[in-house]
Order: sequence, then structure tokens, then C-alpha cells
Amino acid sequence: MKNASYTIIIAILSCSSIVLHSQDEYAIESETHIFWQPNRTLLITDFQGGNSADSKFNKDRELGRAVIPCLGIFMKVDIPKNYRKNKLEKVYFAPAFQKSCSLFLDNDTSNFRDAQIQFDMYELATRIARTMIWETHAKMAIENDSALIDVIIRNPDTILITGLGNIFAGRARDSAMNFAKEITNAYLNDMYFKKDSASASYEDWRSLIDKGLRKSERFATKPEDCYRMIKNKPILKRYKTAK
Repeated sequence: MKNASYTIIIAILSCSSIVLHSQDEYAIESETHIFWQPNRTLLITDFQGGNSADSKFNKDRELGRAVIPCLGIFMKVDIPKNYRKNKLEKVYFAPAFQKSCSLFLDNDTSNFRDAQIQFDMYELATRIARTMIWETHAKMAIENDSALIDVIIRNPDTILITGLGNIFAGRARDSAMNFAKEITNAYLNDMYFKKDSASASYEDWRSLIDKGLRKSERFATKPEDCYRMIKNKPILKRYKTAK
């Protein structure tokens, strides 16, 4: 279990866990995508790509893989309609499971758990993106305007520097996607390729990811993040989509 993914997770575990709850109800699933939420676990019926007989997956079948989830991280940035009255830009991230390209390879779904843990890895990666934005702007607030510190603490997904939302958010998502791919590959390598005493078990990985999610709950994907992706336009009246 010695790889860069573990190093990053351990860093996440040092974050304080301040839970921010939403009081509103938002849709978290569309006809095409499921967006990560703790109370929405994946089902075999979500894999609408069907049972693929494509020969390119023969190696996966031989290794014992049962499912191939189609995952990504969505991002939207909204900016104020009037910067004179409001200088706070909003960034939304949400891990996404695409139904149509997610496949199950065998009627034996005993390893279906692979799908959920990978989805959870993408959520952990998304929290890294929010952490990067939060830390950058916390530093700026301390250096430039201490009055903004409280705003940052309450809103870890808020961009405080006018006009830079897309730049910061894009870099953060790129880093998150790199982490998601790296940790997913490390997990699959342990499960299906490495057959030695150094390999981590599924239980080891599940424990690690669960611990990471608990410790980074402050930066969890909220229902409004999911709804912003589904609606595909700003959900706050004073905002417009950034170009």
C-alpha cells in the first residue's frame, strides 16, 4: 500500500471535520447521470451499458472484474451579475456516474462493490479540489483582507478573487482527476494484478477510503452541487454562468 495516493489521503485526514448541512432538497440524479451523495449507493440496474460481450474486456473477465463504472468530475463556475454589489464567485464540483457507458461484464456480480468504492474515490478526489481552492483563498484573505476569513471558513466553495474562478477551479479539478485516476489504478492493481503479501485487501482499501471521507466531510459534495449540474444553469438568482 505504499504509493502516492496513500500520501495524499493521509494529508486529507489532518483536515478538521466541520459539517456544513443544507436545509433544502435538491435533485441529485438525472436520466443520464448519478451524482455522488452519501445516501445514494450504486445499484446494478444503474449500469445501463448492459452486459458487454466485447472481446476487449476478456482480460478483465479473466481477472475477475465484474463491473466497469464510467466516472468523472463535473465542474461549473458562476459569477455575480453585478460585481459592484457582490464579488463572490461560486464553484460547483460533483463526481458523476454516467449510466449509459457503465458496464457489467458477468452475471456474477460478487465484485460489484468495486463500483461503489471507485465512486467514493472520485468523491474523495473532489474534496481535494475544494480543499485546494479553500487553502488558496484562505491564504489570500489572511494576507490581504482579514475580514474575509470568516466568509471563507463558512463557504469552502467560494472564490473571492474576481475573474479568477475558472482558472482556480480548472486547476483544482485537473489535480482531482489525476488523483482519482491514480488511486483507482492503485486499487485495481491491488485487487487484480498484484498477487503478493504487499497487496492491500478490499477491506484495507474500504477502511482507508471511509476514513478519508469522514475526515474530509467539511468539503463534501452537497445536494446543491449535484443540482447545479442537472439544471445546467445558475441556481442562485444573482449569478450567471462564467464564460
